[in-house]
Amino acid sequence: MSRTLKEVLYGMFVFDFEQNLRAESIRNRDVFLALTVGELLGLPLHTSYYTLQVLPYVFEELSSWKRRACRERWVF
Repeated sequence: MSRTLKEVLYGMFVFDFEQNLRAESIRNRDVFLALTVGELLGLPLHTSYYTLQVLPYVFEELSSWKRRACRERWVF
């Protein structure tokens, strides 16, 4: 009974907020990756020295980001 009530209250008050927060997090990560590898997309960004320092940390996410970016009509 307690677990069921806890799940119902979670669904009523927290679930929608959590889903929106996750979607916003993914969008923010996509924008960050677009700024990081923007020169590959043809965006004229003058932060190449700084992006070279960050690139090893985001290299693993590039393939999934490319798939997500190609699915969406507008990345930003």
